[in-house]
Amino acid sequence: FSHLANNCLSNSRKSTTAGSVVFSFLGATPDGAYLDFAVTDTGSGIPGHIAPRLFSDPISTRGQRGVGLGLVSCKTFARAIGGDIWLENTKLRTPEDPQGGTEMRFRLPGTTIRQPAEPTTDDSIIVLPDDCIVHVVEDSGLVRKAIIAKLKAVQGSTKSWTFHEHLTVEAVLPILTTLLDPATNVIISVDEHLESQGGVLKGTSLIETLHNVGFTGVVISATGDPDLGVAHLAAGADLAWGKPFPGAATVKRDLARAWKKKRPSSSDAATTTSPCS
Repeated sequence: FSHLANNCLSNSRKSTTAGSVVFSFLGATPDGAYLDFAVTDTGSGIPGHIAPRLFSDPISTRGQRGVGLGLVSCKTFARAIGGDIWLENTKLRTPEDPQGGTEMRFRLPGTTIRQPAEPTTDDSIIVLPDDCIVHVVEDSGLVRKAIIAKLKAVQGSTKSWTFHEHLTVEAVLPILTTLLDPATNVIISVDEHLESQGGVLKGTSLIETLHNVGFTGVVISATGDPDLGVAHLAAGADLAWGKPFPGAATVKRDLARAWKKKRPSSSDAATTTSPCS
């Protein structure tokens, strides 16, 4: 494949001083046993006395740079594995008609691989809870506002979500038992370093604690640091956000997946009553 593709592309580039050179995958043959490819250019075209001998003679065409060189070996290699290469069409550029060009095609044995479709329950029907309490643990006011704005965009107008801001992990500890109520839908966004507001405990300690006591809500690592995000996931976070934060569609999809993983029965039940658009 590389030999044929590179040779055709090289020839087209050398003969094309203006316009374009396009490599295309044309698809599989009807029987599914071969794959067809094309290289099309807007170059000088191939003279009529050369075109019939492109694949049979080692043509040296100094006046038509790059046209025909190496195509004999391309034909040999393609046919050796059951494929072929041919000149689909060509038009010679002339002073009277500057619109020239060539299309080479080749066919090689092979099949396409189709990626299995993802389950429709994750993406085509996105389910988030109607009622949710969101706690944002972050020492930066600007970042807190950005996280809340992102989640409000996901929430939409049909849901009742409340938002609470905490500057340190220590500020969350007095209400920790209320977060563990399995009847309450909770999302917690956590930063790692909160020293600027007097915090001593790290975000990792809160994530580990929630994981160890069986927290059934969704924990988001919002540090923006890839290494810390990995550490938070290992500690029990469900999601790790980089910076800039992901778009609303990605956030909605990822939250729905995390929610379904943490509470599969409630998410399945909700698909019949509360789909998000």
